Amino acid sequence: MMTDSFPITVIDDVILQIQTKMVVKDAVNVNFGGNPAAEGGEDEGVEDKAEKVVDVIDAFRLQSLGPYDKKSALAWLKGYLKAVKEHLDTTAPERSAIFQERSSRWVKEVLLKRLGDFVFYSGPSFNVDGGLAMLAYEGDNVTPTVYLFKDGLVEEKC
Repeated sequence: MMTDSFPITVIDDVILQIQTKMVVKDAVNVNFGGNPAAEGGEDEGVEDKAEKVVDVIDAFRLQSLGPYDKKSALAWLKGYLKAVKEHLDTTAPERSAIFQERSSRWVKEVLLKRLGDFVFYSGPSFNVDGGLAMLAYEGDNVTPTVYLFKDGLVEEKC
């Protein structure tokens, strides 16, 4: 759900903060070389279906789940953070306590305090039991920031 080609900041060794940008998608500029006006025809042109999208959301085909209310967010967080902790207990026990403490602190100090500012995204399969990308506009930024739980991702070398 992420690549290092985007600017990533690691927060407290448990949260990945990704600064996004708006990009124009599917902009088409077609020039057939003719001059319809000189040939007595009209310039029909090509209808351009360009749209502005958030680069990270588009690149990973993330699907909006919309904002969550506190009850929905807590239900997802409880199950997801528990699953990540159990995975760490078996694969990286030294990370388990760190993850539990620091992720809980970020949830309380950032996510729940600003829950109305966040929109949640899943992967293209809509698997909400897996990790969700949490997107928020911050301050005067016109582009959102995406947050992910670092230990909920599987690193792949390319």
